[in-house]
Amino acid sequence: MDMDLVVVFGSVFVIATTLGAMTLSGWRYWVRSRARLHADEVTPALQDAIRDEIDRALAARDGELAEIHERLDFAERLLSRPGPGVENRGEHK
Repeated sequence: MDMDLVVVFGSVFVIATTLGAMTLSGWRYWVRSRARLHADEVTPALQDAIRDEIDRALAARDGELAEIHERLDFAERLLSRPGPGVENRGEHK
């Protein structure tokens, strides 16, 4: 009797997994077909707007990189300054 339950549950699991995969595949196909239908609706004005947004994002990134370089240069200058020598460690005056 226990083996019959295992076979039933296994069969139900396989059927449910197959139906779920088929449903997901059908949904993805439907989404892709709708995207292909509406792909021709991209106008030059929309393309220009997208390019402008990309240019703004790149300019912002370049500004952030310039700030990071300035901070790095500052940290390098701080680290390259001469400090107290190792030979003076432990001597208290």
